[in-house]
Amino acid sequence: RRAPVLGVVVLLAGVLGGCAGGPLRPGFQSPPATPTQALSPLDTPTAPPKPTETPVPTPTHTPVPTPLPLPTSAYHALWVDTISWDIPGGPEGTIWLADPNDVGHRQAIVHWGDQEIYHAAVAPDGRQVAFTAAPWGAPERPLWIVNIRTGDRTQLLPNADQVRWSHDGHALAYTANEAPAGTALQVVDMTTRESRRLTSVEAGAMLDLLGWSSDDQKIYYIRPSPQSPELGSELWAIGQDGLNAHKIASLGDRPGSPVLSPDGSKFLIGSPEGLAWISADGHDQHVITQPTWGFTATWAPDSQGLVISRWEANRSNMVVQVVDVTTQSTKDLGVITPIGNWQLLALSPDRNWLAAYHHYTGLYWLHLPTGTAIPVPTQGRITFLGWVPRPSGS
Repeated sequence: RRAPVLGVVVLLAGVLGGCAGGPLRPGFQSPPATPTQALSPLDTPTAPPKPTETPVPTPTHTPVPTPLPLPTSAYHALWVDTISWDIPGGPEGTIWLADPNDVGHRQAIVHWGDQEIYHAAVAPDGRQVAFTAAPWGAPERPLWIVNIRTGDRTQLLPNADQVRWSHDGHALAYTANEAPAGTALQVVDMTTRESRRLTSVEAGAMLDLLGWSSDDQKIYYIRPSPQSPELGSELWAIGQDGLNAHKIASLGDRPGSPVLSPDGSKFLIGSPEGLAWISADGHDQHVITQPTWGFTATWAPDSQGLVISRWEANRSNMVVQVVDVTTQSTKDLGVITPIGNWQLLALSPDRNWLAAYHHYTGLYWLHLPTGTAIPVPTQGRITFLGWVPRPSGS
């Protein structure tokens, strides 16, 4: 069985929220937070002739943060917080939904006190999440569908791993372990619930599912070179009917893993010259000039721009910009504070909010027009799923 992974990654950013990215390592999944150690009772000192107990302080609960005086957000944040089985008290998995202005009153869409959530993806309409979860040591990981607004969930398949929605929401591509044979790439029809097998890789080989083409006719994935694993990994496409499997590009020693744009038309990828994007057919490649200070990047929701960060001249703040992938023109969106090592995850469609991970202090929602950084309470491994439309009436 393959352990859950980061980063994109993969991130698992939904179409509504854009894909997660990183420093030439697109597909970021936030690293696990360090678990808080439980309070230990104080030692009981003894003094003749009668033992005297030292009082144990009673832990106090952190107050729920109050909403910040920011403009009403048109989008809510959706993310997964999973405590692994090997952390005391684990495993535990929760899918959270929150108004970024009021993260203290976040809503648990799914909560399991005895299971990890391994992979998840938001439906294109922002109403459902597909996710896999299981207790530690379980031979299979069922695939579930949960309604974001009601919390109602149903089991779709008995065993799956990575999941990606088609753009029309009518199908799910997923990987499934076929022990001891290897890993299969499959598609399930959301109406009939019939599943079909497209391709597979041998046992021990990695198969990373990236997503669907813009017309939903092809599925993109990464696999080891069929000739020899020593040649590295390759970017492949296969028809949703299982036909016409073909290689798009050899990845070789490129840094990071390609990240498919939200519309399925191009990939963000590392190159010897810096960060670049290539067309989904592999024919066109365009380098985004990499400054000497480096940057992290993620797709803008419209797939026409890359969101990057750069230091201000005095290095007191980091500026967030959108770079047009065709013209390479830039537009400033706001600043990031506190300074430090930031991983950009996903920009909201209205470009007001940015999900980002600070490698020293955790996950944040960044309100770009004001520069406000809102810390997100977390306990375990964090995966940002996307920005979904604000519920009507809320």
